[in-house]
Amino acid sequence: MARSRCTVGYAFYDAEPGRPHSQRIPSVRLRGLWLEQLGFAVGCKLQITARAGELVVTVVER
Repeated sequence: MARSRCTVGYAFYDAEPGRPHSQRIPSVRLRGLWLEQLGFAVGCKLQITARAGELVVTVVER
C-alpha cells in the first residue's frame, strides 16, 4: 500500500449577505503523478467515504 502525507490547509467560503467576512474552512489538496500511477486519472469520477479521522477515496468511473 502506498502512503503519502499532507497537511490540512484552509480555503475560504465567500462572504454572504448578513455575514460580513469570509469563513476559513479546512481544505485538503492532493496532486502529483503518483495519483495517476494509482489509477486516479484526470477527469475520473471519485467516491469519498468519510469517517472520523479517515477519508477513503475510490475511483467509480474512468
